[in-house]
Amino acid sequence: MRFSAIVILVSLATTLVGCGGEEILVPKIVSSTKRPVYEKLHVYEKPPPKKIEVTPMPRLAGKVIVVDPGHGGKDPGAGEVGCSRLPEKTLVLAIAKNIETQLKACGARVIMTRTADYFVSLNERAAIVDKYKADLMLSIHIDSCPKGYISGPTVYIANKACCQSDKVASSIHSSFVTAGIGSKGIRHAGFRVLVKHSRPAVLVECGYLTNSNDARKLNNRWYQKNIAKLISDGVILAFGGR
Repeated sequence: MRFSAIVILVSLATTLVGCGGEEILVPKIVSSTKRPVYEKLHVYEKPPPKKIEVTPMPRLAGKVIVVDPGHGGKDPGAGEVGCSRLPEKTLVLAIAKNIETQLKACGARVIMTRTADYFVSLNERAAIVDKYKADLMLSIHIDSCPKGYISGPTVYIANKACCQSDKVASSIHSSFVTAGIGSKGIRHAGFRVLVKHSRPAVLVECGYLTNSNDARKLNNRWYQKNIAKLISDGVILAFGGR
């Protein structure tokens, strides 16, 4: 019986650098009668370590803000004698709810003095502010005036307002001006929701329901969201957000 010897050829691997890793040439086992044939094996590099994303703290984290939709229930506010199809109490509630949503999204704890169409006295509203030791009382209203040409929002603070009240009022006023809304500026008043508690407070009159242009805009849901955003932006900036 005859035996044929088979020779195993092994050659040193040649390394080829490829995209995303290395390609290594490895020999196949072949008979001595043929040249070695090389196969490519793709060697993958280790994936890069995952980046740890740090979530920034919400801009109003830890802040308690009382949002106060004016009037309600038996008290309709302005609108009955104005150019609006809806009374003040309905419109300010819609704006206040938009503000609530936006401030909560920034981490604030928001307390609403009313969430539907019912009456809450001014003294009760002020008591809520002290009860929760609010960082801010934000009261939302819409104005009226016998002179129908008067328009635009107005920001009010107490006659002897604290520094934080003044800071928030200035920031909201600036937010209106930047957006091109003709704000009537910052005024001082002795409104009970501003003075019958010990916390910072701002009252915003969002326009005039006795002005046909203001009334038309304030009855529009898009504008309600827009003015709510401008007020919320002012609050956020005043508390050091952004």
